Parts: sequence; C-alpha cells; structure tokens
Amino acid sequence: MASTLTVDKIKGGSSGVALTLPTTDGSAGQLLKTDGSAVLSWATDTDTTYTASGVVSIDGSNVITSTGEANAANTAITSSAQSFTEDQTFEAITETVTAKSAGFTPDLSNDGTVYNVTGAVAVTMPTAESGKSFTIIASAPVSSWTGTIKWASATVPTGTGICIYTFVSDGTNWYAFECGSAFG
Repeated sequence: MASTLTVDKIKGGSSGVALTLPTTDGSAGQLLKTDGSAVLSWATDTDTTYTASGVVSIDGSNVITSTGEANAANTAITSSAQSFTEDQTFEAITETVTAKSAGFTPDLSNDGTVYNVTGAVAVTMPTAESGKSFTIIASAPVSSWTGTIKWASATVPTGTGICIYTFVSDGTNWYAFECGSAFG
C-alpha cells in the first residue's frame, strides 16, 4: 500500500503538495526521485554533485564544500557585512586589544580599535573615515601626534603617567580628547 507525504512547500512549486511514496525500500546508493506528477520512486543515482541553494555541494566522494555561509533565522552571518533594518541587541562583544611599543599608525581594519601602548611613542593618524573611532591606552604620554587631529579645547594634551586618548572621525578630521591621565 502506497503512503503519502504532504509537503508544506516545494521550492518553485505550490504549497500543500501530496507526494506518493514507494511501497518498497530503496537499496544502497538510490535516491527518491519524482516523475513530475508527485509520484516518488527509487532510482539509481547517476549525478555525482548535488547543490543546495548554492551554499553546500556534495561531490561523488561525499566531500562537502561550502560556497557561502548559511544562517538560521535571526542569526547574523559573520563572514560578511550586515545591514540591519530593525533595532538590534548585541551581547558579549569583546574588543581586540592590540599592543604597541614603537611608533605606529592605527590599522582599524586589522588591529581592532583599542591600542595598549607601552612607552612614549609617536602616533601617525590613519586616514579619516566617517564613523570610525579608536582608543589608545598609553603607559606614558604619547611623544608626538601626526595627522589631522582636532583636540578638545584646541590643545594637545600633555598628561602624565598612564593616559587614555579617544578619537572619532567625521570622514575629514579626527576629533580627539584625553579621557584622563595619571591613572594609578
């Protein structure tokens, strides 16, 4: 006696489709195939590569290759930039801290946005990009600054001891201030 299976939706087809299942078991290496009229039968597989929505393919040796990153509903894909149309809540975000002990230019694409600087070093500002920001935590005041920086109160700070500096860009300038100095 043949059984039927109701499928909610077939890709590119209609919903509520009833498929007629075969009455016998298939043998090793066989697949269920349809004749186009919703009747399924066992058939020997002649194709050696299978693709699922362009994301995963399986070759004849059962090797799985990913050409993209699938994601569940409400889960961001982490390997590419995301655009959000609704408010988002992010938890447990950890910022990369990059250690520097010699003069440097912050590399905001590869280093993260927090720099832990040892010693009095020279800092060259990166190209200003709108919306970018970073922080420098320095064990001693920075010895010199190079680049387009607009300091709070139009004054380059001359702190002592451990100093924390924060920078934010509007795409033309880096706006900067010393958050504090002489931390102990």
